[in-house]
Amino acid sequence: FNVPATVEGEGLECDKLDPVALQYHFEQYVGKLAKKVRAKGYSSLKVTEIDSYEMGGQNWTKDVNETFKQEFNYDFIPWLPLMTGRVIESPEHSGAILQEFRQHLSDLMVENYFGEFTRLANKYGMESYIEPYGWGPFDELRAGGKADRTMGEFWVRDEEYPGRVVAAISSGRIYGKKIISAESFTSIRTVNWRGHPYFYKHYGDKLWARGINETMFHRFAHQPNTHVKPGMTMDSIGSHIDRTQTWWENGGVAWFKYLARGSYLLQQGVPDSDFLIHLGDVSPQAVGNRNNTEVPDGFNYDYVNSEVLIDRINVVDGWLVLPEGTRYRALQLYNPHYLRLKTLKRIREL
Repeated sequence: FNVPATVEGEGLECDKLDPVALQYHFEQYVGKLAKKVRAKGYSSLKVTEIDSYEMGGQNWTKDVNETFKQEFNYDFIPWLPLMTGRVIESPEHSGAILQEFRQHLSDLMVENYFGEFTRLANKYGMESYIEPYGWGPFDELRAGGKADRTMGEFWVRDEEYPGRVVAAISSGRIYGKKIISAESFTSIRTVNWRGHPYFYKHYGDKLWARGINETMFHRFAHQPNTHVKPGMTMDSIGSHIDRTQTWWENGGVAWFKYLARGSYLLQQGVPDSDFLIHLGDVSPQAVGNRNNTEVPDGFNYDYVNSEVLIDRINVVDGWLVLPEGTRYRALQLYNPHYLRLKTLKRIREL
């Protein structure tokens, strides 16, 4: 069942491997609102978003064996016992078969869920935001590549890595997205009404330095009675960034101008990084939030997948260069134990 949701909104999750299922779901939800807005001549509905993936996995859908056969040239049905944990022929053979099946599931979700979501949003004149991470059976960098704008999240708490932003930043950069947003300044119970612009500012500055260049407040609650201050909350979730806040008309004005100007400047030109880190071809491919590479502190890096390595990277004057002009000094193979032949050939070419 979907979570979190009100009792009235609870129900089964949408099939994320079938574009027809997503189309139906979209039409019953966002599509209804988009049609009403368009019918009234309004142009204020600009974007729609897929939040971080916080549900369980999915390993089957209609005709999945046929699409698998088209991609890998053999029938998966004789190998179905592998999905119960059994070994057929050898552990190495079984692992290789399962890897190809997991790759196929990821490809279906990336194209038929994340990709289809953006196509549907564009159909209604909207842009898509995608938070391309969580615990789903998909490759996070490729999922981010399907967004019009990628989005991460960061929390107001004193940790070295207070949130999930690396998948959004890396996928945004390697796929040429101008805007890399973040669900910003979120919290739970710990901040409450004690938060204020000076308190929040250094958290935002730190994430600007990491690669975020747009602020999406988490959260801004609608206030039915603006004469009651500091107003209503969204339970205990998020920082209370509302027009009924006591600092809204003074410190808030200056902070919002600072965020707007800083974001505008950071969205100009192209980012600068030192290294590209290739994560291998094992699927599903999650991107960690910590520096789990051998890149020393003081150097910047982005993660890259084989799709971008093959289709979007070229060598120019000794630099690894993307079409937008972003360039890197070197490529690190972080997990070279499983690489497809086409990936190896491309690495050799580069």
